[in-house]
Amino acid sequence: MPFLLITGLPSSGKSTIVNRISDYMKQKGIKVAVIREEDYDDFSRASYNDAKKEKQWRSSIRRDVSRNLGKETLVICDGLNYVKGYRYELFTQAKNNKVTFAVAYVNAEVSTCKKLNNFEKKYSDEKIDELASRYEVPDASKRWDSPLITIDIADSCLPQEVEVDFDQIYSLLFETVASKPNLCTVEAVEHSESSFKNAEIVTHEINTVVCKNQKNVHYGGKLQLPHAEKEFIVKKYRSPAELSRLRFQFLNIAKTRTGLQAAGDLYVDFLNSVA
Repeated sequence: MPFLLITGLPSSGKSTIVNRISDYMKQKGIKVAVIREEDYDDFSRASYNDAKKEKQWRSSIRRDVSRNLGKETLVICDGLNYVKGYRYELFTQAKNNKVTFAVAYVNAEVSTCKKLNNFEKKYSDEKIDELASRYEVPDASKRWDSPLITIDIADSCLPQEVEVDFDQIYSLLFETVASKPNLCTVEAVEHSESSFKNAEIVTHEINTVVCKNQKNVHYGGKLQLPHAEKEFIVKKYRSPAELSRLRFQFLNIAKTRTGLQAAGDLYVDFLNSVA
């Protein structure tokens, strides 16, 4: 069943919108599992200052999302989800479980969030300002933020009153085709020590060519690499240290999760998937 990821500033009305979407889906006979940050024992709004604690509860959320995906249940993840890298991780879980995916962005100005916050006082004004400055607005051109549904909240229209296109949400989640998993994240298969050694050589040679030639290509341009039919998209210039780190991440994933007969294409696909 599908996965709907909710994102927005603190006190923007996300949970109210989620409840309305959930009620609509239940009226259609659809089972709904809502996974909320605040339902976890280790969650605290003060923890948004603590990277270690944020990582802990995000890990719990990813675990519970994974447990529910693929069952006869619509999964809705309700939270700030303000880091694009984290949204990408959840998007990847949807792809790996072969379920449809959409992002609902509850869009409200900081001033509106502060007014809505006055009802329950969950945050200080300073905390809202801080989180707003760190918030990475979803971008519909990115795969992990698409399809993107924007729900605008204004001072003149509270979250329980704002118009929501429930039919559009239903159509995106239940009447579209799920994305295919990335080649580097498909189900594990056995590979030989020699094939992994070959992958180390191939990825090293690809990094060497990227380092040498990327600055000769304009942003958004493509670069043909050795050992690969797929082309590398130059989204930004990557330092040798960054490429080395990405190569290490790829090899760790590939070691346990996929065969390496097409290591070059797998690695290029991985590099292109990283923002």
